[in-house]
Amino acid sequence: ASLKSVAMEGEWRQDFSSALSATAALEANFYNIVNTCFEPVLEPWTVKVEYAEEAWRRSSSTRVHSDQRLDVNICEMHMRGLVQTMESWMQDSKSWGSQASKDGAKFWPYRLRNEAGAPLTFWLG
Repeated sequence: ASLKSVAMEGEWRQDFSSALSATAALEANFYNIVNTCFEPVLEPWTVKVEYAEEAWRRSSSTRVHSDQRLDVNICEMHMRGLVQTMESWMQDSKSWGSQASKDGAKFWPYRLRNEAGAPLTFWLG
């Protein structure tokens, strides 16, 4: 998934009301290992989120909308990849569960393995 662009605007008025809006362009691709290419899961799509607050009325509203249709592509390979990933995460979370609870560590849905033959340092936030 990628976030292609984000634009934000804000307005604060003398009556302490405010209006904020953000527009984002999104798309997501899946690597099909059988065809050795990336395939779109989420076609490029632009969405706008608007938030307005009227201080004197103590009310606010949020609106999410798009002028484009949201196109989502799902195929057998996407579903297989999703199921395999979820099964792998669940298996890893079980094996790490006892150690994680002792150390107070969290489960992260990825594993880093150094097969480069040289020392590497990873920083995780």
